[in-house]
Amino acid sequence: MGLHESVNSVGVVIGIALGGAGLWLQLAPKESELTFSQSLLQTENIVQFRRDVRHPDHVLFGPVTWQLIVNNDSERPVSINSMDIPTLVEGNDRISLPDIMGNLQLQDGAPLSFPYIIPALESRAILVEGYLPMGKMTDSARECRQASLATNAFMQCMIRDGVDAFGNQLDVLKVDGRFIGATFPLDGKQPSLEVSFLTSDSQRFATELRVMPIGY
Repeated sequence: MGLHESVNSVGVVIGIALGGAGLWLQLAPKESELTFSQSLLQTENIVQFRRDVRHPDHVLFGPVTWQLIVNNDSERPVSINSMDIPTLVEGNDRISLPDIMGNLQLQDGAPLSFPYIIPALESRAILVEGYLPMGKMTDSARECRQASLATNAFMQCMIRDGVDAFGNQLDVLKVDGRFIGATFPLDGKQPSLEVSFLTSDSQRFATELRVMPIGY
């Protein structure tokens, strides 16, 4: 075989290999790709308080309800097999509390069950209820706590005397003794709940659920 034929043979082999690799990349299963967006919902749920015996310094209030939009950005269906127990995130600390999770349901009110499949390039809304830690129990907090308010109204009640539900000191604006608004510290406490989902291809996707202490 001459040099020319050898070079052509090598070229054919390389071409077949590259073609096979390209076909494999096209046919190989794509990894799951989930992204999230969220919004806080106004509900009529009366605020409740919980205390975990393992962390007695954490008094939790809620339920706080988020609408979590789960976007399947991949070109194939994604099966969510499970959801981790949410973790309370306070600054750099992560604390697992068994009582921070409330209900988990679909937009129509049906309970979320696993496995939960999201079709390719589609989104689904999940309602997540959770509980967040309170700050110190002030006189104002006791009054708001005894008023049987909805959770969002409770947070709004708390800020009127200059301390929000998370214990942040606020600059309160009043006109003729009437509450107008409040300024929150930029470095104030804003605890969140981290939730994570495990897919059928063993990938884990996480997001943090946040809320401003004004209840919006």
